[in-house]
Parts: sequence; C-alpha cells; structure tokens
Amino acid sequence: QHPLQIPECHLQRSLQYAIFVPALWRIRLCYHLPTTKLLKPMVATTPHLLVKMLRLPRPAPRRRSPTTMSSLPILPCGGQRLKTTEEFLNKYQIVGLAETHTQTQQDVDLQAKWRAHGFTPQTNPAMKYHDTGGSHGGEAVLTAKHLHAIPLHPDVVSAALSVNGEKQRWTAIEVRLSKCSVLFISAYFWDGEKLSSRNWGILQQISFLVFSLKMCFILMADFNFSPDLFEQTGWCSLHHATIRAPSVTSTNKGSSQILDYVVMSTNLVPVTSD
Repeated sequence: QHPLQIPECHLQRSLQYAIFVPALWRIRLCYHLPTTKLLKPMVATTPHLLVKMLRLPRPAPRRRSPTTMSSLPILPCGGQRLKTTEEFLNKYQIVGLAETHTQTQQDVDLQAKWRAHGFTPQTNPAMKYHDTGGSHGGEAVLTAKHLHAIPLHPDVVSAALSVNGEKQRWTAIEVRLSKCSVLFISAYFWDGEKLSSRNWGILQQISFLVFSLKMCFILMADFNFSPDLFEQTGWCSLHHATIRAPSVTSTNKGSSQILDYVVMSTNLVPVTSD
C-alpha cells in the first residue's frame, strides 16, 4: 500500500517487504532492525523515505584487474604427465587434460585434488575396457577459481551427444573474460584410427557446441593424428579456426609425430602467443 504503514510488532525481527513504487520500480528490502527507534509504529512512511532510512553501508566491492586472453596462461597436456609443482600452480590459470584414465569412481578424487590446488575442474570420466578392466580416455578442463567459469547446461551436452550417438570423449566450459566469453574444450580422439567414423563423430559433436553457443573457442586435444591431416578435413574453414601446434618435433615420448595441439577461433590469434 502507499503510503506504507509498519506495525510495531514487525520491528523486533527481520523484515522483508516488497515495496511497489508507482511506475516501474520494485524494491525488496531485507534488513534487521534491532530497536523500535528507527521508525515509530503506525506512522505513514513513503517508500522513498523508507528506502532512505533503511539504507545500510555496504562493503566496498573487490577490485580485480579484468582478465584478458593476453594475460591468461593456458596449458594443454596429457593427464598422466602433469606434475603439480608450485611453479605450475602459480603459472597456469586454465589447463586442458586429455587421457586422464580416471573412471567414474576415481573422478571424484581427481576433482577433489584440483579443488585443493585452487582450480575448478570440469571433467568427463574415462571409458572402461570391459575385457581387461583398464580404462582409456578421460578429459578435463581446469580453471583457476578466481575466473568466472560456467559449466555447460546438461541439455546442451545431451543435444551435442544426440547428433550421432557417439560416446562422449570431450568436456567443455565457458569462461567469461573482460569483454567476451570463450569456450574451452578438451578432447581425446581414438588412438590409431585417424579420421575414422568415431573420430568424425567427436568432431561433429564439438561442431554442434560451437555452432549452438556462438562464441569463440579453444579446442585442446590429443588428436592422435597430425595437424596437416586435420587441416585437410576442412573443419577449420567451417568454424573460422586456426591450428596452433607446438614448435617441437614430437609431443609423445618415443614418437616423431605431433599429436597434441590446439585449434582456436581465428579471432583469438592476435591476442595469444605460444
């Protein structure tokens, strides 16, 4: 009602009033009034005056320098080769893991481990070998806790998987930076199959994510085939993407091939470096 009248009995406990000011504004107040001296009972008070009288000082907001792509250290690597040294934890803010070999039971422990190190993990458990009891695959994207990271909605993930019925071999998370959102994806492709139907299925599911979410992306993966072969698929042209491969002769011990690399939106290339 306007003007608003507040009974005396309400002044001794927490108040929560929805005050409807004429026109467009709706103000919700939830304050604790320790005494009855602030407002006299049964005295008509306008919403404007009430808001002014109940306004309490708020703590100053934390000021943090905006995160940009140029100031965001990113590390794509194999899940089994990662060593959580103090230097590593202080250097990288986003980490892509492929082939973690952690099944559903161990995935909880993996997430707890990275939370203890100051990261928010987004994981996809490894698949189980039914014959031997072992596992293969397993993907994760780790984001530093101070970053604004948003997991994908389950409906989006389900829709991507329904494109072709292939099992999930990737995980993704949205990270909001100072002026844009970037989709970070970690994937593990089937070993020794190159551009098989199953690996094409993984690319189709990731394509669905990119097309649906309509944001810049960084795909960190163990592709298990060379960057030259990936370039021939036309996937980069379809998504306006660029391959960023490390300047090394091999990414796998005992091999002379580069199988682990990054594919990113071309718009992000000017603000990134090796």
